[in-house]
Amino acid sequence: MRNIILAFFLLSGTCAGGQTVVSNENKKATSLKKLDFIALSENNDSLIALVNLFFRKRNDANKAIWIGAGSLVLTPLIGAAAAIDAGLSGKNDPSAKTHAIVVAGVVMFYMASGIGIYYRIKYSRKTLLRLIQDFHSGKPLPNSWVVRLKERDFTVTNTL
Repeated sequence: MRNIILAFFLLSGTCAGGQTVVSNENKKATSLKKLDFIALSENNDSLIALVNLFFRKRNDANKAIWIGAGSLVLTPLIGAAAAIDAGLSGKNDPSAKTHAIVVAGVVMFYMASGIGIYYRIKYSRKTLLRLIQDFHSGKPLPNSWVVRLKERDFTVTNTL
């Protein structure tokens, strides 16, 4: 039975698609990977550095979103531990500590996630594709993007 299901998925993937290799021009910008953008750069150092910049910033944005999600998950656990500690020691009201911890955790979630989402939108694949296409049509790279490039964006090891 498992072999039949596997064969079905393999056959439906090749038959439904019509072709297995799709050129970069036919793909949507959102489905292009880093190597696709590097191929579109046609070995131009400035464009490869721009691709590295965009994917570095997008990777940092993903990290910020995960940090925000982690803070939201850990906030109730830390708050509960603080309430238990305050209750066992017989000190102040246990809810006094937990309110501050919950507020700090929620603020950290919104800040980290908000910053991450902002950078994911700012450094979108559509913007990168538009910049590459504009460069190939003869327009120079906008100075607002060029000033963001760092030396590590030009290194060969960062391109893969």
